[in-house]
Parts: sequence; structure tokens; C-alpha cells
Amino acid sequence: RDALARGSRVACRRAMRAAAVETAESDASKPTHPENSISAATIGNVLGACSRIMARAMLESVDRALGAEACEKAATDCVELGTAEAVPLVKTITQRAEKGLANATKNSRRRGSASLDALRGADSALEEAAFASQFARRFEHYVEDLLTHKPPCLLGDSSFARTVAALDGAYVALEDAYCEGCVAMALSDWNARLDDDTTSTDEGRDATTDEQSSFASWCEEAVHDVFFVLRRSVDRALSTLSEQAALVRLVYC
Repeated sequence: RDALARGSRVACRRAMRAAAVETAESDASKPTHPENSISAATIGNVLGACSRIMARAMLESVDRALGAEACEKAATDCVELGTAEAVPLVKTITQRAEKGLANATKNSRRRGSASLDALRGADSALEEAAFASQFARRFEHYVEDLLTHKPPCLLGDSSFARTVAALDGAYVALEDAYCEGCVAMALSDWNARLDDDTTSTDEGRDATTDEQSSFASWCEEAVHDVFFVLRRSVDRALSTLSEQAALVRLVYC
């Protein structure tokens, strides 16, 4: 039994290390990926490797006729290693979301609306945060289904739970800023067009048929753009598997 626990811990560390290296090499080959940057895929692959070793440990109760208690202890050890490995990775994604929020709000204060580059950066950070949250919760659900008792490292006061909760908070704040910035940008051209048409009317000239048709087209495009942004934010919030993130987006929209 002790050998199973030790072997599972060794195998888990090796598997997670190999998964992290493989993901880093894959990310480095992508021209758009920042150098030495941690992606949400790293979290998913590391926790996935941990899950495979956990499942293997639980199968030992059948293959080697070991007691279920010993196998669950070995699997629980793997969970502790997996969460310890994931915590700094999740914190990195959280910091990226917080940086994206700072950039978006800074540009908004200066210009009245966030710049396109700031919104693109926020969108990228949101995608990473949503995937990281999803991977963390999938791992948690898998552990709950596999083990009889929930390990202490997954309880509400654990470092892993607090770190994921912080990620949720950063995600919600950034998603709010992103939506507001995108909606403002979608409506800015419409407002400019409205000002032009109002100026023409004030000068005593009626809008031509072409101008009226163009104005109607701009209105339709603005409505479509706003709807797309809000729908995208809801879909992304649901993908996090976080009740907090999903409820905030649904109430917002």
C-alpha cells in the first residue's frame, strides 16, 4: 500500500512535468503566443495528467486486489500534488486578467472609450481566464465523482479554492469592462452618423433617400454588433462552469 502511494506520487509528478513541458513547446511554436507565457492549456494538461494517474491508482484495487482505502489514499495524494501544481499557474492567468482590466480602464479614462488594442488584449485574457476556470472545475468535478470523500485541498478554505475564486473575480470585472468598451465602440460610429444627419437637418437640408437608407443600415449594424458582444460574453461566462460568472453575465445582459 505504501508502495502504491509513493509510486503514484512519483508517476503523477512525472506526468504533470511532461505535460507542462509539452504544452510549453507547443505554445512556443505559435507565432502569436508571448514568449515564456503560461497558457490555460498548461493548466488543463497538467490537471489532465494528474487525473490519469488518479484513475490508474483507483484501478489498482481491482488489478492487484488492494483495498479501496489504500487506493483512494494514493489518488488523494495525486489530487494534492495536482492542486499544488495548478495554484501558481491559475494565479498567473488571474494576473493577466487584472492587467487586461487595468489597460482597458486606463484607455477608457483617457479617450472616453477603450482602444481597439486594449479590447483585443482584454478578449485574449478573457479567453485564457475562461478556459482556466473551466479546467479547474472539471478537475474538481472529476475528483468528486472518483473519490468517496472530497480531499481537503479542494474544500472552500483551501489555497486551490481561494485561487480559483480570485480568478472568477478578475474574470467578472474584466468581462464587464470588455462588454462596456465594445458596446461603446459599436455605438460610437452610429452616434457620429447621427450627429452628421442632425447637422444636415439643422442647416435646412432634408436627408436624401440614400442618406436615410445609409442611416438605417448603420442602426442595424450597431444593434447586431451590440447583440454579438453580449451574446459572446454570456457564452464565455457559461463556459467557465462558474455559477458566479454565469449569473453576473445573465443579470448584466
